[in-house]
Amino acid sequence: MVREFLDGFEVLSVSKNIINKALENRKTKKIKMADNFILATAQIFGLDIVTRNTKDFVSFTDKLLNPFE
Repeated sequence: MVREFLDGFEVLSVSKNIINKALENRKTKKIKMADNFILATAQIFGLDIVTRNTKDFVSFTDKLLNPFE
């Protein structure tokens, strides 16, 4: 059931554009590396971030969704 759910998502690879955006993000605010790659990917592709941990992203984007609220 979980595998079927996850198979519905597209996997996006890290690109030079994502790396450059992550470096740009790091210049303005301290952010953990894993969170930064999630953020940079969302920024490059114009995606919302769905997470329970919105506090780590709130200073970077308003495109956040906490599915538990």
